[in-house]
Amino acid sequence: MTTSLAWALARADGARFLVAGVAVAVAVAHLVVALALADGLRAGAADVATAHQRETDVLVTGPLDPAVLGQVPGVAQVVSDDTVAVRVDAEHGTWSGVAASLATPGPLRWQTLSAGRFAETPGEVVVSDDAGVAIGDAVRIASTGGVAAPVGATVVGLVDVGDTAFRASPVAVFGYEQQWTRQFASDATWRVAAAAGTAPDVLVERIRTSVPGVDVVVTGEEARAEMPPAGPGWISIVVLVMLCFAAVAALVAISIVHHTCAVVLGGRTAELAALRRVGASAAQVRGALAVTGAMLAAASSALAIVLAAVATTALGGVLHDVGVPFAHSEFRPLWGLAGAGAGFAVIAVASAGPVLRATGASRFVPGAPARVRLRSRAHVALAVAGAALTVLGVVRTDIRIACAGGLATFVALMLAAPTLLPFVLRPLRRRLSAAGPIADLAIRAATRASGHTRMTASALMVCVALSSTAVVGATMLRENTDDLLDEYYPVDLTATFPSPLPPLARDVVAAVGGVSDVASLRAFETPEISGYVVDAVAARDVARHPVAAPAPGTIVLSQYDLARLDLTAGETTEVGDAALVAVRGPDGSPPVVADTEAAAVGAREEVSAFWIRLSDPHGGASAAEAVTAAVAGLDSASTVDGPLPVRDEIGTAIGTTLVASLGVLSVVFVVAVAGVGNSVALTTRERAGESALLRIIGLGRRQLRRAVLGEAVLVAAAATLCGAVFGVVHGVAGAAAVTGLGPVSVDAVPWLAVGGIVVAGVAGGLVAAVVPAARAARRPHGVRRRRDAATRQITTASG
Repeated sequence: MTTSLAWALARADGARFLVAGVAVAVAVAHLVVALALADGLRAGAADVATAHQRETDVLVTGPLDPAVLGQVPGVAQVVSDDTVAVRVDAEHGTWSGVAASLATPGPLRWQTLSAGRFAETPGEVVVSDDAGVAIGDAVRIASTGGVAAPVGATVVGLVDVGDTAFRASPVAVFGYEQQWTRQFASDATWRVAAAAGTAPDVLVERIRTSVPGVDVVVTGEEARAEMPPAGPGWISIVVLVMLCFAAVAALVAISIVHHTCAVVLGGRTAELAALRRVGASAAQVRGALAVTGAMLAAASSALAIVLAAVATTALGGVLHDVGVPFAHSEFRPLWGLAGAGAGFAVIAVASAGPVLRATGASRFVPGAPARVRLRSRAHVALAVAGAALTVLGVVRTDIRIACAGGLATFVALMLAAPTLLPFVLRPLRRRLSAAGPIADLAIRAATRASGHTRMTASALMVCVALSSTAVVGATMLRENTDDLLDEYYPVDLTATFPSPLPPLARDVVAAVGGVSDVASLRAFETPEISGYVVDAVAARDVARHPVAAPAPGTIVLSQYDLARLDLTAGETTEVGDAALVAVRGPDGSPPVVADTEAAAVGAREEVSAFWIRLSDPHGGASAAEAVTAAVAGLDSASTVDGPLPVRDEIGTAIGTTLVASLGVLSVVFVVAVAGVGNSVALTTRERAGESALLRIIGLGRRQLRRAVLGEAVLVAAAATLCGAVFGVVHGVAGAAAVTGLGPVSVDAVPWLAVGGIVVAGVAGGLVAAVVPAARAARRPHGVRRRRDAATRQITTASG
């Protein structure tokens, strides 16, 4: 009987269970995607960080002699694992990158040769093949720490660094063994390859006992396992925010399932009591309801796994294409198991209360349908605690604290929504009552809405708040990210020329489509420093942040140049015949002075470089290509570089994740809107007597339909407006918790998008109530109770 009764219950109220199941599936899918994103990014970052150590058997740390280490029995090869930040100067450009040792031929040489040959002497190096350096170029390599004089070398080969940490560097330089990197830093970490037949753990013990100066010695496998997770900082922010969204979506799903179970079981109290009277025990009825819940959980989890698998595969592919390390581009079974467990947990938590109340009723007195009530003073404490945590997260610029506060306030909003809805609508009652009898009926019905209407309205309110938070937070974060990038990379493109340019060269570059402005730079060189002279006004027009524009009497220096010259910002230094005040500029930028000091520093008359500002840095790829082509036409040896790829990668990754998150939230939004329509239908059925009385005293069908639609619109409008206000506040707070209060501005709030969310919520409530309003208008004057098909199914299933 248990299985047949469970199946009969599922078929009898299949439409309502379908809405609840979709809500659960979307919430679980959101959770699985967030977990998959976190797992894939963490594993991807670890793989990238340790990719060059895959053939390393032992890793040794300490100030030791590599010659002694190489003489240990069982050691086949030794190479330094240290890297150093360097600046590479070539005839046609300057790059900031990293330098590392190149192993002798053997298992520890992981680079793949793309062109030329590997370095064989201290005066030879190989570089990454995507750096723009050519074979045969003479380069000068200097440590950015300025601890040693620059080293000259010749590029003899280009190598493919693969999916390693070196791929993120603009240029990676590899010297033969440790002969030239020792000039920059003392080697402290060594990679060791074991000879054939020697186990890594045995070699670890030999090195520990026979090599003096060893601080740490571990096997390569242990070193890779202990590698802390790394990756772009925005990744952890996105994952944390998505997990918070998933938690709130789960709360919405619990609310919808709880409401559905309460309404369905409350409406079936007569049938359940009849089952009790014919001999069914409470445990049997409870078991049938549990089987129904398990069927709903299984179907919801299966749908969630399908949605999460599609979203994870697509999102992983996009992240890999934009250069973000993602280890698992395919869906993993472990994520599916986690999703299934979450689906069953949501159903169990949401349905426990209604099931226990329904099966605990007397078998002789069926009672009235259950009234859904969700009132608790706990929401006040949650709201206060959540607001305090949110403010603390903003003050400390800690998104983790702010997310905890946001989650608490979202729970408080859901608990307070049933009592908040009448409070919001009550001030409108007098004005709408004066607008006519139909408006008066609508506002009175909305202010005394039933418990299940308020609960579904609270779900809609939370969904709108969640969507608004996501849109506002991501938009403001994108705007603030642009501000930070403007400070770090104030110039969109820099074109440098090894030879003097013709007088009309600037006009040629300025005429390129997508170019907003161009500033000409003239080179100067003194015994102390070399750099550029630029017109101060033109520099301010081209640079996106004033940090790059020099004022008269100042020289803008990067941190590297300040350290190299032993200066601090604000000190005065002699440059040629000029005494200039040092000003801290962007990292990686060359020294720049205003053109008022041109004669004093001995600047050339010819233009040596251009600063170029694009009309749109986000869509500037085509403009950058056009600029590169125009500059190459002026001088084939010229170079063009800039931070456009960094902007595009960050923007694409954040935008893709936002779209995926909003895509999942939109389904919850639709389910919540459908829940409003379902609640309106239940309300009109409960008020069948009132509607019949209104029809008897003269209210027409069209007027009754308008009154029901007006009630739905008012309920949806109140829920969406409250949710939008809540979402805007938390979206701004979330952005401030990431970037600080400084860059946050109310002008950056996407009011048009928020307005669209509100309009969608109100319109959705109106559309969802069309069918219930039409049914209420068609119902005859008399109130009749009839034995519906669902009752017959349940009675038949009970035997």
